[in-house]
Formats: sequence, C-alpha cells, structure tokens
Amino acid sequence: MERFSLACPDTADTGNETDDSELPALEWAPWHIIPSDHKWFRNLTVVRILAATLQEMDPVWPPPEEDLERFANEELDQLSSR
Repeated sequence: MERFSLACPDTADTGNETDDSELPALEWAPWHIIPSDHKWFRNLTVVRILAATLQEMDPVWPPPEEDLERFANEELDQLSSR
C-alpha cells in the first residue's frame, strides 16, 4: 500500500515533504482525520462533523419569491382539470 503525503507550502521550494497531520489547519478550512477502516464508522464520523458544522452555521432558507399557497392551488387546479 502506498503512503501519500502533501507538500507543505512552506517547504515546497526545498523539496521536503511533510506528514499530512503537520499541515496547518485554517479556521475556515479545518483538517479532520477520518478513519476509514470500517465504512460505517467513516460515514458516522463524517456525518457528525457535517451536522456540527451546519449547527454552528445555522443556515436558513431564503423566503420564497412568490406566494406558494397560490402556486400550489394553481398546480392542483391544472392537475384536476386533466
């Protein structure tokens, strides 16, 4: 099995390579080490990180641009007339 590593931007010009865990994590782009020995555990770990990130972000849907009640009624009327 091959071991892959990324070149750190600070050492790229010297040709030195660093372990992935030594690369700096930015606040807006953190690094997470995800174990992948078992798919179910990998998936659980990713979902937990994703859920925590979304909770911190607290995203909200934008308000609809048109009246959804009227739109739904028009669509139902068209379906009923067929």
